Amino acid sequence: MYIILSILSLLGIIYGYLMFRYGEGWKRLQSFKPVNPISGRTKVTVIIPARDEEDNLPPLLQALKAQTYPAELFEVIVIDDFSTDGTADAVRNFPASNVRLLQLSQHLSAEQRLNSYKKKPLKWLWNVPPAISL
Repeated sequence: MYIILSILSLLGIIYGYLMFRYGEGWKRLQSFKPVNPISGRTKVTVIIPARDEEDNLPPLLQALKAQTYPAELFEVIVIDDFSTDGTADAVRNFPASNVRLLQLSQHLSAEQRLNSYKKKPLKWLWNVPPAISL
């Protein structure tokens, strides 16, 4: 038992020493700076589904606006899923030209919307008749 404990302790010490050395080596690496400036041409779209997120959307949109990616190649689409608070107004009043709002209430009626994708399969599962036992 003491032999196994000694071997494990020795391996732990070796592992700790190696991690320390790797960390020191990592700190000594110079940061990468490209010779030519990078000019991206790929358009990026961030899609944010939201329901009753009036308080959380402005900080999120502000963080996305602070990104360094070129604004003409970067867009944000907020999908308002029948919110009952001021989610749509928070998006409309946000000062950025690349933030768009899509309201599902303009495309679906209240009867067509799905409130809960998780609960409907569970409801169906409860209505299935029990298996016949042999």
